[in-house]
Amino acid sequence: MNRVFCTLFLLLPLFVNGQQSITGRVFDKESRTELLYATIQLQHSSRGTVSDDKGRFRLVVPKNSKSDTVIVSFIGYRNEKISIKDMEKDATVFLTPIAFNIREFTVVAQTKEYILKLLNKIIRSYRRSNENDRCKSLLSVISYNDSIPVEVVEAFYNSSISKCNGFDALELKMGRYGHAKDLQFYSMNTTDLLKTYNLFSIDSYHKLPLWPGKMTRNAIKKNYSVEMLPMHNDSLVKIVFATSDRKLFDGHIIFNKYDQDIVEIDLHSANPTLKGIAPIDETHKMNVDSMAIRYKYNTLNRNRLEFVVFSYALDYQISSTNYKINTNCNIQFYDYDNLFMSPIYTSNPFLLNDYERIIGNGFDLQFWNYNYNLPFESTISKLFQHFQNIGYTINFNSQFPIDFNTHFSFPLLKWEKKNRIRWNCFNVNLKPGKKKHDIETITKVTYSDMYKADIGLFFNPLTIGSSIDTVLSYAYFNMRTSYFYSKLIGRPLTLFNIIFDYYSLKELQLKPTLKSIPLSDFANRIAKVKQDCKVFEKEIVSNTGLGKDTLRLKEYNDRFKEQTGIDYYLISEGSDSGEKKDDISKSDPKYYLAIATNLFEKKDYENALVFFEKAESMAEDPHVVIQINYNRAVLYIALGEYSKAILDLKKNGSLGDAPSIELLKTISGNDK
Repeated sequence: MNRVFCTLFLLLPLFVNGQQSITGRVFDKESRTELLYATIQLQHSSRGTVSDDKGRFRLVVPKNSKSDTVIVSFIGYRNEKISIKDMEKDATVFLTPIAFNIREFTVVAQTKEYILKLLNKIIRSYRRSNENDRCKSLLSVISYNDSIPVEVVEAFYNSSISKCNGFDALELKMGRYGHAKDLQFYSMNTTDLLKTYNLFSIDSYHKLPLWPGKMTRNAIKKNYSVEMLPMHNDSLVKIVFATSDRKLFDGHIIFNKYDQDIVEIDLHSANPTLKGIAPIDETHKMNVDSMAIRYKYNTLNRNRLEFVVFSYALDYQISSTNYKINTNCNIQFYDYDNLFMSPIYTSNPFLLNDYERIIGNGFDLQFWNYNYNLPFESTISKLFQHFQNIGYTINFNSQFPIDFNTHFSFPLLKWEKKNRIRWNCFNVNLKPGKKKHDIETITKVTYSDMYKADIGLFFNPLTIGSSIDTVLSYAYFNMRTSYFYSKLIGRPLTLFNIIFDYYSLKELQLKPTLKSIPLSDFANRIAKVKQDCKVFEKEIVSNTGLGKDTLRLKEYNDRFKEQTGIDYYLISEGSDSGEKKDDISKSDPKYYLAIATNLFEKKDYENALVFFEKAESMAEDPHVVIQINYNRAVLYIALGEYSKAILDLKKNGSLGDAPSIELLKTISGNDK
């Protein structure tokens, strides 16, 4: 039997903030080719890493693990244990293959019924399992247009891993991404797509093709041909499954024939039939040419996923231009002993994809390097440098390129002196996820239901070791979840901005006190500040009548002017009221009447007349007709067009409206 050796070259470790960083590269000694996805793990901890696409790896060793042992493993080879102290001497490790005797494989047993029975037994075992773990994970995504890089993404997550589903949750901690300027491709929200794909049970989304793990034995028999093959390791068996149905994955599953733990699942499909998968940018079009997912389990604990590789090829169209997009996504799961402290938003930010979440959660280079489990000289690192030169790199600093928002929007308006809440920051006449109001609903809402100014606080604690080193934080106004139905009278924008200022001031006061506090106290302090902000919000809304009492509001304005340097009474409430003609509900003439009246109060007579006419064309109730005619007559009087005013007042006179008759008497004779 040929004996193949695996050689591991280890570089001298680095020391940063008391931590040790071991780097190296894995090769096959005989072929001199790199070995990717070899496992490098601490013996007394679940912290580990895998080698990258060039065979390189970087393993961060915590301060309290410097005396530990590293276990190097690869499928088909005996594990080798090396002391970290010995690795300081640039040790070379040979991984010896496990001998395999082909005669031990039972050929007689390879009937289709036997294979189906064995496969179904494994599937049912995993499907019934309730084993689960929480761990850290690192995602990396690279997309190319043919061979030209167009996108790169990296992010840390807290992950929920289960034996049945693969992984259930990915909660973003921190990330970064880069784009080419000339091609604004955004991936298909990869993490949300993968975490809804339950490995061994039917999921509710059905976006990706099915595979045998999600089927009954009879369904597998009906749809697949199966074959069982021996592996280079006599304890491992591979079952290959193939189908002609484009709604199903082809692939294989590798498992240990003695304990029936799964080592690897490989799924792939050419020209798959998919449902509900679309670009993040709704103006783009695409067709999926191929798709593949590979799940690899930890060789030291095969109940735990070690990494997932998700790749796909697209025909992608932007306007009339076609692109060939090839994307490769890796998610590495590691460090089951610890989790990142989760970021806290004091209100639901409703961020819809990883790009928005990455922008929202911020970035810190020291924290990133402390936790980063890939080589700094990896392909991904080089691509970020590439995009810094020819495109965008997001989350390397707090400033976005000026033209970036033309390609990608972010719903949270972060507090800055230049970032003021305007009417165009609100949704007009529409609650998120709700239909526009009809006549019956309008009569039932209270005044407080007519608007929502969603202001909140964000805190992302960054720990180095066991204490909080720093905190990323800001106050935000959520443009996606804020709304109003009718333009509020008084100075409501002044009110909202003062509240926004209060949130920001509380965030600035709290931030320095959060460093080095007990981790258990972190969320409690934020909850208290959140409550303080809500109390102030209710107080100022009540005391100023939602901005109608401008004298009381000015007292608040002057008080906050001393702290922020901003005088809202020198800033106009703005003409960007958001009263967009296409967005206005056409179900109630009273609403058009209210808009027309507001425009008249601002002396925008031309647009006021437009909305009076809209209201008149819909009005059937005589009381509403009288209001329209009377208010429009007052507008005509202001313009000096008495003949038109008299015409409206005479219409109301015929309906018996006393105020209109009295007003008509006062202007009679002015129409000459």
